[in-house]
Amino acid sequence: MPLNKIIADSITDGTIVAADIADGTITNAKIVSVANTKITGNIISSQITSVANTQLTGTITGSQISSNTLSNTVFQTGSVENYMSAQGTSFGMRNKIINGAMAINQRNTAVTATETYGVDRFIFVKGNDATESAAQSTDAPTGFSYSFRNTISVGDATIGATQYSGFKQNIEGYNIADLAFGTASAKSVTISFWIRSSVTGVYTGDIANSDFSRMCPFNFTINAANTWEYKTNTFPGCLDGTWNTTNGVGMVFQIYSALGSTYASGTANTWGSSGSNFGCGSPVNGIASNGNIFAWTGVQLEKGSQATPFEYKPHGTELALCQRYFQKTNPDNVSGGVGSGGYSGSCFSTGAAGVTYQFPVQMRAAPTVTRGGTSDTWWVAGSASSTGTATTTYTLATRNGVYSEISTLNNGGISVGFPCAYNGQLSISAEL
Repeated sequence: MPLNKIIADSITDGTIVAADIADGTITNAKIVSVANTKITGNIISSQITSVANTQLTGTITGSQISSNTLSNTVFQTGSVENYMSAQGTSFGMRNKIINGAMAINQRNTAVTATETYGVDRFIFVKGNDATESAAQSTDAPTGFSYSFRNTISVGDATIGATQYSGFKQNIEGYNIADLAFGTASAKSVTISFWIRSSVTGVYTGDIANSDFSRMCPFNFTINAANTWEYKTNTFPGCLDGTWNTTNGVGMVFQIYSALGSTYASGTANTWGSSGSNFGCGSPVNGIASNGNIFAWTGVQLEKGSQATPFEYKPHGTELALCQRYFQKTNPDNVSGGVGSGGYSGSCFSTGAAGVTYQFPVQMRAAPTVTRGGTSDTWWVAGSASSTGTATTTYTLATRNGVYSEISTLNNGGISVGFPCAYNGQLSISAEL
């Protein structure tokens, strides 16, 4: 009598081999399930038409997926977005650093004194015996056009216990509020940047709150001299301390080309409260010799434990972000009358005039205003055009604009109501 069914219990392991079964005689409809313990070797993709997600258990790890093997059709619509939302991570504007590519350089000057702004939003810090000069440079890794580079013309071979040199950026409190620092919900943050130095070895840096009562140092290593290298580090969220979340300094991020032992006694990626936590790990002296350089670019600080590719913003967007803290009127230093680079107003007497400049973006706070440039000229149009330089008094500067007034116009032919323009190059600062 023919057999209607052979059950698994009737077959001894190993008694039926592949050679006993003709091709095509067992179809998937005849197989209910096969335990993974019964399968040896590999099942290749050409042998699998599809596998329902209900048939998969466990976890697929990154090491089990070859590069570029998952196309966008593999992911359910919204799955990636939902995951990033659950992690509190955004696709756009995730970089807390402004001008990380060092492209905005409104001051356009080299700096040599400590606590001085070079490229926009980045500060050069110095306390040592070397002669240093930090400026925007076209020395940059692939994908970037500029870096902020410190060049040492006279080295300091011996760094004292309280000496230092480096770069930093003060981050506004509004821009770190989502990190929830100072609470039990504090998020981890990851920094990434490109760095180049003349000296190999271990370097250091830190993130801190505004009064440096909470500080977390880290180390990074330069492996090859004068070679651009990519570095990352993840900091745990800070559960305590005071963290400004309004328009003051919320967080400070800084790295050092040299840092004395008094400041470099912290523990990597551990929050501390003393001045020794500016750094850690016995850092090398990167400013020891004449001609040494220390440069960085592609600076990014973002929420989460994963360093993502650098977030490139449109140049105009990056400029506007910088102008919240610093801007110049008449940046091209153009001389002449109305429409030639200045801002306009009118005469309110035969010898006095006032003009108003509306800022392109609202500034962080009411700014300070200083004069600069070579085209510090008032221009008045009337029955007879008049030009002249004179001392300008700034009577009002708000977050939205500045009003400038001059009271020493002595040119003839001026009447009340005549249009005027001022072409002075004003430096307007609301830096942190």
